[in-house]
Amino acid sequence: MRRINAIFIVPDVEHIGDIEYFESLIRSAGGIVDRHSWSQEDGDNAYIHYHCTDRDELIQVKNILREQS
Repeated sequence: MRRINAIFIVPDVEHIGDIEYFESLIRSAGGIVDRHSWSQEDGDNAYIHYHCTDRDELIQVKNILREQS
């Protein structure tokens, strides 16, 4: 199975719910969330590491994230 790795940056995170919202969008579009990193400081960026199994899936995930950002 092919694996296409990607990272989404969540800007200005105030609480874990901000990250969980984007993780749920990734999952609903077919992506697989591997992990996230965040300093837990209010206002810092978080990084969601995820992967997709094909290019079409990746495009779908990116489109949804772009619409919701």
